[in-house]
Amino acid sequence: MVFKPRTLIQFRLLWSNLISSPKTLVSNSRLLCASASARISDCETLDEVDKDQPKAQADVLKRWGCTDTEISTIFKRQPSLRRNNPVILESKLNSLSSLGLGSSDLVKILNCRPRFLNHRLEKSWDERLLYLEGLFGSRELLLRAIVRNPSLLTYSIQDKIKPVVELYYEMGVGSRDLAMMLMSRPTLIPRTTLDDEKLECIRKTRVSQGSKMYKYVISLIAISRMETIREKVANFEKFGLFEDEIFGLFGRSPLVLTLSIDKVQRNMTFLLGTLKLPAANAVHYPFLLFSNLETWLKPRMLLAGKIREMGLYPQIEGSVVVKALRMAENRFMEAYIKCHPDDIAQELMAYYTSAKAALTIANSTKVSAFSPSDSRPCSGMIHLHMSQYCGNWFLAQELDLNFDFIKVATAICIDLVKTAAHANLKNTRSVDEEHEFKKKSVRRISVDLFAKHADGEKNALIMSCHSAW
Repeated sequence: MVFKPRTLIQFRLLWSNLISSPKTLVSNSRLLCASASARISDCETLDEVDKDQPKAQADVLKRWGCTDTEISTIFKRQPSLRRNNPVILESKLNSLSSLGLGSSDLVKILNCRPRFLNHRLEKSWDERLLYLEGLFGSRELLLRAIVRNPSLLTYSIQDKIKPVVELYYEMGVGSRDLAMMLMSRPTLIPRTTLDDEKLECIRKTRVSQGSKMYKYVISLIAISRMETIREKVANFEKFGLFEDEIFGLFGRSPLVLTLSIDKVQRNMTFLLGTLKLPAANAVHYPFLLFSNLETWLKPRMLLAGKIREMGLYPQIEGSVVVKALRMAENRFMEAYIKCHPDDIAQELMAYYTSAKAALTIANSTKVSAFSPSDSRPCSGMIHLHMSQYCGNWFLAQELDLNFDFIKVATAICIDLVKTAAHANLKNTRSVDEEHEFKKKSVRRISVDLFAKHADGEKNALIMSCHSAW
């Protein structure tokens, strides 16, 4: 054992004092025992305090107005709250109650932000409330915004909130519109960025500052990553839409930017392959992109086929299709189901209900792009990959595809062939072999795919396929 010099000196002095005065030994030993017992009692008291700590915090929450169920939910969402200082916790709760927030609001806040009470809420509290009340215009709107986005009470006013607010003001978004966007888009403050590329996207939508859609266009483009915007534009272009049409759609219906790529692909495939409508209809009727394919669009078209099969009227065909798909549920049933005699109406209703319940699109099967015995991409695998893009219920050779959709299928096949060729020849250094393989594969697939079409149309499609490749 190694002693420090100061410790050795203290030990020597203590030992000399004990030797020179035996009474001191007794008194010092009693003093040491007394101090030790005092420390033991202090430790026991601290242990009791630690055991009672969750009770103290639960009592603070109960005095604040929380029920036992709410307290249980709060501790479940933020377990670290059991270790917080009850005095600090009570101070934070008093700050929230002075704002007008209650126990039910606190539960909603912690469901959204579990670590909310770990932040220092009292920092610049008065300045924050004054600024936020001026931003939202009233205490009521401010409370609704805080429940939706509790981080308004934790973001830095100078570094986070004010720069974003000033940016939207510069873009022509008014305070009232901005308040609405802050309530509907809680991530508006942390995710807003506007660079030259995003400003160019806003310009392409051709939405004026006086338009009702302007605030939605600005906010949705500002919070979206540029990479995501490019992917969504490219997804629409695969179905034959031009860039001007796509950004025009974003301008008329900005919420299209919130739809996933898979959702758009499946609905556009339904529009082109089943409804036999041009892709431009999605621009004119955006509800075709928003409507649920399994519970809204496809069941109605299946019912249309059933009505046609039974020889009933009115039928859903031609220019009536879009109108029928747009109808509210009750109006649709009144127009095409309940208008028939009771026995027929019951049969149609049973068919329509079962179609809505049974229709689901299964996940695509993950399979290899090659058959075991052949290095070329097999047609069955092509169908599966097309299903992954277009929906599993669609198979290209089983439907009489229109001209626009076959172009989309062509692009998908070309992508598949390129991927397959790369996988097959990844260990081959010959560029010529890879090029020849791709060329033959594209020719074979395109000829098989377009076999049902007339000669003139088939040749045009094959040439388009080769030139695209």
